[in-house]
Amino acid sequence: MGASHVCLSKRVELVQSPRLRALMLHGKGGNGPKFRRQLQPLLHEFQGNIDFVFPTAPYRLDATASEDDAEEYAWWTLPPGVRSFEAKDYIGFERSIQYLENVWKEAGPFDLLWGHSQGAILLASILASPKACLLKDAKLCILNGCAWPKPFEGELLGLQDGQNVKVPKTLHVVGKADKINPHDQGIRVSDCFPDSSTQLFEHELGHMVPLNSPAFECYRKFIMQDGSAV
Repeated sequence: MGASHVCLSKRVELVQSPRLRALMLHGKGGNGPKFRRQLQPLLHEFQGNIDFVFPTAPYRLDATASEDDAEEYAWWTLPPGVRSFEAKDYIGFERSIQYLENVWKEAGPFDLLWGHSQGAILLASILASPKACLLKDAKLCILNGCAWPKPFEGELLGLQDGQNVKVPKTLHVVGKADKINPHDQGIRVSDCFPDSSTQLFEHELGHMVPLNSPAFECYRKFIMQDGSAV
């Protein structure tokens, strides 16, 4: 599957507000504008406090579709029938990193990284990897519906041993009824991050970003750690 070559200015959705800046990464099969629409209650909740930037992943899932009707994208590709928590390699991973670093240079810097599903797996992989990446300069990271990043499991398991010296504070949001990315895998990812900088929020819903009052309260308390008035 080939990567899409749409210019960055057409691939990023920005909601104007004056405070923190958040980089929002959708899951497999999504795109930036769609993810923004899904999270409208979240945007409303933090209106005036956070700039939300929604890039679209570079890999179209249907390479034969025209640009106008291609709506499903991914951060990497996999062989048919293989899940990200089973794969030995994420095909196209490095290209997505380069793309996001360009987003950082054009629309950042960002205080908060927020990934859902494959977007969360991507962020966990970036944070676990010893390779330098601009995204590691963020202060905070929320991983929602994350699965085990199989190609980076060695690096992830090494986080507790201090092999990576630069890891932002992380909030792991895990749904007890998640049928897409198993609940126990989200817990396992959370357990790999340093205890002093990691929080866990479990909810009763499935594979989604929870947008109810308990979730909003959790997000707000987590983001306020650095003194931001949200």
